[in-house]
Amino acid sequence: SLRPSFSVPLQTHNLSVRSGAELTYTTIFLARDLILSKHSEVCGFVVVTGTDTLEDFAFLLGLLLDPFLRANKISVVFTAAMKPADIKGYDGEANLEQAIQVALNPQAADCGVIVTMNDSIHISQYITKSDSQLIGSFRSVPVGCIGQIRSGNAIFYYQPPPLSPSMYNPEFVSVPATTIEKLRIAIWVLTISPIFPPSTFLSTLDGLVVCGSGTGSLPMALIDYLSPEWTSKIPIVI
Repeated sequence: SLRPSFSVPLQTHNLSVRSGAELTYTTIFLARDLILSKHSEVCGFVVVTGTDTLEDFAFLLGLLLDPFLRANKISVVFTAAMKPADIKGYDGEANLEQAIQVALNPQAADCGVIVTMNDSIHISQYITKSDSQLIGSFRSVPVGCIGQIRSGNAIFYYQPPPLSPSMYNPEFVSVPATTIEKLRIAIWVLTISPIFPPSTFLSTLDGLVVCGSGTGSLPMALIDYLSPEWTSKIPIVI
């Protein structure tokens, strides 16, 4: 149970997801539409989800909503638990309390989607999970957390940077989930003596992400293979 000091009334909505491994675009867009329909009725939103895909959920919801959230002063805070409820040191209850504290803080309304985990406050565009089990696994790379919970209070050390026009499209706030779900985008990881994606495979895609070595270095043979034949047909991101 939450501390009695939380006098604000709470509403709950079930997104019908059993674990982070079952996260779908439908769920993410359902959360977006719920926020859009309810934002004028509440002080803020807290999204409780599994840690396996928390950063994915928060990052995409931020892409969809951050300009709208900042313009309308709406706080959206993600949280979760690294330890199961039946294990000593369970962090879920404390994280939920802190997420509510952060959501009620006026400074959170200027940050877009944020994540509160284990005394730290993170911007969704930088959050990453660095370990599958450790309590302090969520970190912001390369900027560090935007704030912390200290002595029971949410303290913000700085405000988030301006939104990059190259990352945010005004149409994201209303694009239907079915549009995204129909897209076929593959991630192709290169190793030593890499195998190139077959043409029959590329012809089925709407986009390709190529994970190269180091800073994204690609063999010249792969560049010649993809460009211009395939770069003229689908977006290819390195």
